[in-house]
Amino acid sequence: MSLPLRVLIVEDSEDDVLSLLRELRRGDYSPVYQRVDTPQEMEAALAGEPWDIVISDYNMPHFSGPAVRRPCNRCSRASKTCPSSSFPARWARTRRWPP
Repeated sequence: MSLPLRVLIVEDSEDDVLSLLRELRRGDYSPVYQRVDTPQEMEAALAGEPWDIVISDYNMPHFSGPAVRRPCNRCSRASKTCPSSSFPARWARTRRWPP
């Protein structure tokens, strides 16, 4: 049975989002997600929904990994933040999130 997972994805590439979702599903998750790629969209998403995890691209033209952490640190509604250039598939398969 798939585990539900609420994922806020900070990513400017739709292809990367689809790849991430594919890996999560292979890891037996059932992701409910929202994709954002600006600080304003992220602030709105964090204010509106509780997220199990925030996964972000580390380098984007108008937003970066370090900038993603700041609003997450201020928001108690996001339990884990995983900034990365590409989401490691082993995290999805093993269900072990980084500290």
